[in-house]
Amino acid sequence: MKRREWTRGMAGALTLSLLLTACSGGEEAPGDNGGDETGAGEKTTITIAVTEKDPIGWLDQAEQAYEALHPDTDVVIEEYIATPKEGDQMAFSLEGNRNPADLEKYRAAINTELMSGAGADVIAVRDLDVDRYVEKGLFADLGERMAESGLLAEEDYFINVFDAAKTDGKPFVLPVQFSIKAITTGMDAAAQAGDDANWSWRELLDAGKALVDQAPGENLAVMAGIDPLTLLTSIVQAEYGTYIDETGKQVYFDSEPFRELLTTIRTMFETGTVSEPYDALIEGRDVFRADTLYSASQLVETMQSGRQLLRMPGDGAEEGVVFASNMVFALNEKSQVKPEAWDFLLFLLSEEMQANPAMFMSFPLNKAALEHQLENAILAPAQGKKESDGAFGGTSAMEKAALSQDQKEEIFRLASQPGRFYNSDPRLMQMMQEEAAPYFAGEKTAEAVTKAMQSRAQTYLNE
Repeated sequence: MKRREWTRGMAGALTLSLLLTACSGGEEAPGDNGGDETGAGEKTTITIAVTEKDPIGWLDQAEQAYEALHPDTDVVIEEYIATPKEGDQMAFSLEGNRNPADLEKYRAAINTELMSGAGADVIAVRDLDVDRYVEKGLFADLGERMAESGLLAEEDYFINVFDAAKTDGKPFVLPVQFSIKAITTGMDAAAQAGDDANWSWRELLDAGKALVDQAPGENLAVMAGIDPLTLLTSIVQAEYGTYIDETGKQVYFDSEPFRELLTTIRTMFETGTVSEPYDALIEGRDVFRADTLYSASQLVETMQSGRQLLRMPGDGAEEGVVFASNMVFALNEKSQVKPEAWDFLLFLLSEEMQANPAMFMSFPLNKAALEHQLENAILAPAQGKKESDGAFGGTSAMEKAALSQDQKEEIFRLASQPGRFYNSDPRLMQMMQEEAAPYFAGEKTAEAVTKAMQSRAQTYLNE
């Protein structure tokens, strides 16, 4: 079975953060049981388990709106990790990078609850190994409910994103928003790299180095603002089957090809061909950027900047756009209120919630909601509001070109393409990063770290 890596931020992408005023109020402790069907006159409770609430408040607003429409229903959002707060403000990174210990805490709690036949009715799964729970029959197959609802039609939704999230052709999880991962370049690098439909990371790095070598006096970098562990993770995610055989429960970290990969990455950083500082990125001296386009507005900005969009490299076998999502849900097979929980999930996909302003930093699954976002994107430059330059440069709203109909159609075309989510186990990726870090720091040899990595990963797969 394929595992999906729902979201992993790239250090090479422009890190966006929001400081939002935190809402006051007490926090609810996670419960042990799913929702209850109660007696006459009592409310039906639907429980939603999340790693942490989205600080923008979209899920809280959905809870309130749904309860207003269904006064006999109580939606309870169980937050397992408190959202980081600074004073009276709340910090939020769009890349979703959290403390590994906190993520392990969430995984352990959810695993204990599900394995005991309890757990919330709806479970956020972006940090979980979905396939393990699917294999044990703990997540409900949503296919029949999707067909029966008749609401998730292709003319209304980006069905291709739902399809990309399937496990062995069946929908066990439901993304309610998405982003698009892409390589962007402001140089004539596409011709050097060749066809990006099925290119590899090796081809990207070689093409970038060729351009760097052709202009020795311009101090170019193949990539910038990216650290070795992030680059390693990106390559392994793209070439997952080369290093991890899930069917045979084998990993190949303790191998010459993987050690060569580690050596290549460290050499590129040591020579400055790829750089961790953002200088080359800020000054536009980087050939390629690995960007996560979180929203339509960010994609519009990229298109208007003149940067060319290329597909993420892969292993040559899987093609298409690479999607990511910060909000993916599964339905607990043991839930006592599956119809009600499913109805709440459908409400999250309604135009009302998908067009909610709090969805502004994500692509909505609802096409009408995306249309609304793009209409706003078209109007924004024409209003002549002066915007300050961003941390990475930019132009004022008055200087930006209005979004053309062709660009609008191109955005819909891109969002409608067949694609995939990275099929990597988040725990294996975490183990790989932890063991590889001493090598990139010059503290251990490639031989030592790959043997340690192999041992941990193999033990985990055999559990």
